Amino acid sequence: MVVNIPALDNNRFSSWKDTIGRVAFMNCDPLFLQLSDNWNVLSAPPSWLTGHLLRRDCVIAPIPAADYAKNSSELVLLPDLGICSKGELVVCYYLVQRRWKRWIQYHYHQIHLHQSHC
Repeated sequence: MVVNIPALDNNRFSSWKDTIGRVAFMNCDPLFLQLSDNWNVLSAPPSWLTGHLLRRDCVIAPIPAADYAKNSSELVLLPDLGICSKGELVVCYYLVQRRWKRWIQYHYHQIHLHQSHC
């Protein structure tokens, strides 16, 4: 999660101080489970949230690391808060493995059908 530097100064922002940027990915859900109803949520793709954060449409947002690096003079990285993994991503690996297996089975079947008709 990244914060716009002026957001750290309460006197320099107004209506957007109660708005948090959110990405509609399942791995972001834990960050918002206990969120108070006092917050407005601005849902957008990660790369769009960078622009919203820089324009001060929101006070905090999960943005791509590359976008943070490009704008690090204007943004503050919050420590120990982010969407990351320590170790293997078993669920994603499983889904990729299943799709790859189906792809191989499909194409093997297509090749086999083609050869049997030659």
